Amino acid sequence: MVALSKVLSSAQQPNVVRNVATKAKARTTEERKSRQASKIDKTAAHEKFPFLPIKASRHIYILDTALAGEIARAVTQNQEDVSVPVLEANPGTGVLTEALLKAGVNRIVLAESLKEFIPYLEDLKTFSQKIMRVYNWDYLSVWRRLAEVECPYKHHEDQMAALLPHKTWAESPPLSVVGVLADKKDNVFLHHLLYSCAREYGLFLLGRPEWFIVISPATYKHLVTVKEDKNRTSRSFSRLAIMLHLVFEIRLCAELPAWKFTPSFPEKRQKLEDDTMSPSMRYLIRLRPHVEQQLPLSQIPVFLSFLSQVMSKKKQRFIPKMEQLIPGCGIHLIMSGFSMLAVIADVSPTQYVSIFKTMQTWPEYDGSPLKQHLAESAVSESVIDDDEDSHKQD
Repeated sequence: MVALSKVLSSAQQPNVVRNVATKAKARTTEERKSRQASKIDKTAAHEKFPFLPIKASRHIYILDTALAGEIARAVTQNQEDVSVPVLEANPGTGVLTEALLKAGVNRIVLAESLKEFIPYLEDLKTFSQKIMRVYNWDYLSVWRRLAEVECPYKHHEDQMAALLPHKTWAESPPLSVVGVLADKKDNVFLHHLLYSCAREYGLFLLGRPEWFIVISPATYKHLVTVKEDKNRTSRSFSRLAIMLHLVFEIRLCAELPAWKFTPSFPEKRQKLEDDTMSPSMRYLIRLRPHVEQQLPLSQIPVFLSFLSQVMSKKKQRFIPKMEQLIPGCGIHLIMSGFSMLAVIADVSPTQYVSIFKTMQTWPEYDGSPLKQHLAESAVSESVIDDDEDSHKQD
C-alpha cells in the first residue's frame, strides 16, 4: 500500500506542477490586462486633466475606482473608531473621497494641492454634507513648516486642527489621515511626524492622530527589518525606522499595484532582500502613536540625534565609537554586557534606548562632546535627517 501511494503521488506530481504553472500564467495575464487598462485610463485622465503631473515626483492621485475601493476598505477596517473625521491629502476629483463615504466614513476634510481640482471637490461637497471643508494646500508638504522660516503651512495646519475635535492622549485617535507619499518624499514626511509629535503641534494638538499612508517598497523594507527577529540581521536597522517603531505602532493594511496610481510609480529593479516585497507594489501602512511611550516625547529629537552620532558607520566597533563621544565610558558598557568586539550594527534598538537612558547618569557624560552636541540638537527645529539607510534604493 505504501509503495502504491508513492507511485500515485509521483504520478500526480506533473499535474500539480502544471496546475501551479497555469495559475501563475493566469495571474500574469490578468496583471498584464490590468496594466493595459490602467494605461488607457491614465491617457484619458491626462486628456481630461492636462495639468496632471506626468511623473510621480510630488503629487500622486487615485483615479482608479477599484484602487480607491481597496484603500477605503483597508482604512475603515483598520481604524480604531470609524466615526472620527478623515483628512484626505490630495483627493483630486474625489474618487477616493466617494469610496471612503461609501465605506462608512462620516466626516471628511479635503486638502488638495492643485487648484484646478478644487471646483470638482466643491461640487462634490454640495452633494454631501459629510465633507466638512475643502482646502487648497498640500498637506504632504507640511514638513516645510520646519524647513522654512516664513512658511504658510504652519498657519494651514493649525487652522485645520482648530476645526476638528480634540481628545486626550490616552483616548482613541481623534483623526485619521489618508495620503499617498511620492518616492523619496516619504523619508522627510516621516521625519516631520516624529518632530511634530515631539513638539506636540499641528495635528498633535488634537491628541493622538493616526496616519494611513502609502509608502515605497524600499521604505517599507526598512520598517520591517527593524523588528528584533532572530531571522533578520540588525545591519538593516536604520535610524528613522528605529525611531518610528519607538513612537508609533506600525501595521501593514494593504499591498497596492504601483501602476494603478496616477502618475504610475516607477518600478525600479530593487534588491529588497525579502521575497514578500515587490518593486511593482506600494504598501499602505497605519501609523498610530503608542499610548505608553518608552521615552518622553520631548526626547525624540535628542534620541534621533544620538543615533545619528553613534550609527554613522555600522561596521565600526561600538565601544571605541562610544569612547569618542563619551571618553572613559567603556567600563560602563562592558559592565552592561557589551564586548569589545561588538560592532555598531550588532546593537539592537532596545539596547540603544537603554544606553540613552543610563548614559546620562555616568560621571563621564558631563563635559563630553556628546552631551554638548545633544544639548544643541534639543533646541534645533530641523526636520531633515541625513539617514543614509532610509535613502538607499538598493
